[in-house]
Amino acid sequence: MFNFHKLDKDSFITSRRACSRDSAGMPAQAAPATTKGWMYMDRLCMNRRQFAAAAGLTFALPVFAAASARTAWADAEKSGDDASAEAAAPADTAAEQAASPEPYVPAATAYPLTLALVDGDGTEFEQTFEAAPATAVTLTDSMAEIMCLLGIADRVVGTVTPEATMPETVADAYAQIPQLGDKKTLSRETIVGVGPEVVMGRAMTFNKDGQTSAADYNEMGINVYIQPATSAKMNPTLQGIVDDIKNVAEVFDAQEAASDLVNDLQDRLAAIESRVAEAAAAAEAAQSVLIMTNFKEGTFGTFGGKTGASLQFNMIEAMGATMASTESASGLTYENLVAFNPDVVLYITANRNAETDPLVLDTIYAEPSVQEVPAVANKKIVVIPYAEFMDASPRVFDSAEKILDVLYPQA
Repeated sequence: MFNFHKLDKDSFITSRRACSRDSAGMPAQAAPATTKGWMYMDRLCMNRRQFAAAAGLTFALPVFAAASARTAWADAEKSGDDASAEAAAPADTAAEQAASPEPYVPAATAYPLTLALVDGDGTEFEQTFEAAPATAVTLTDSMAEIMCLLGIADRVVGTVTPEATMPETVADAYAQIPQLGDKKTLSRETIVGVGPEVVMGRAMTFNKDGQTSAADYNEMGINVYIQPATSAKMNPTLQGIVDDIKNVAEVFDAQEAASDLVNDLQDRLAAIESRVAEAAAAAEAAQSVLIMTNFKEGTFGTFGGKTGASLQFNMIEAMGATMASTESASGLTYENLVAFNPDVVLYITANRNAETDPLVLDTIYAEPSVQEVPAVANKKIVVIPYAEFMDASPRVFDSAEKILDVLYPQA
């Protein structure tokens, strides 16, 4: 089980001045694990406590509300109904706490501003902004979207070719941003040529195998900003997306514009946590989830990743579900689907599959060989756009709510 919030040292992607303040605002929800399945959460929590002691910080440890209830499930299996009944009250309390996030109060940025970041190689480094950047290049759709949402799209002098259509709320502003090229082939020379004061994107862009390193840009007098929800080392979570918006707002001194967005996402996160806590208290059985894509003529692919290092896997496991597969694969067949036997399938659509994606549901639901697969038998295949699931924009909250609805349907 993973927290929707960040749990360890590397999650503190914020200014040194704001670190204590922001952390102190998090709800305190202790959830000691008593079974092997939850020992990893204990280790994450210990990492955070150790970091706090080392750094001299004072903050409340936010542990996902469902964790205490999940522990109660295992205890209930050993002790019977009495243990289950005793666990119900703490879970209810945790759900109530999760529903009361600290409001985001905007404040003007005091420069110089120093952020602690982690690049795609897992190397920690700092970036100091002497003033709000006048120009920026964004190397992900989500970063461009956030700049548009904050009303500072005019600072963006270039971005990558989009993976998908931008939402209507930012479409006009986004249309004014020059597209520099595909993210896989875009050169550093092209980026530097448009004169950015900061280059912004996902962690894996800034590594020895990626577009270029953060140090390379710094040597040219250009800052970088790396999205916390994209870094494997940061235990990426939904809370990381909220932190990302707050960080970008602070870098560009756009906190007033961020206020409504941040508070809305924090409220939605609290609502998600509360629903999962209630489901855990009701001792819902853990469901398995398969992430499927590129279905064509009876074959499909799956997304892979490392549990604990993937925003998508962390998000699903934080909802009390398990991954049916964590391997990246292509050319899989109905036989593989039967072997995975998922309770839920998340089918991720993509622009490049525009001709075949609309046929997926009817085709799989009609296939005789997979009728016993729970996701098929119970009509639990959920269609989610790529940009809503695989990037780190506020739209990931939309996909989280869709997944939650299929895992724990409301009356």
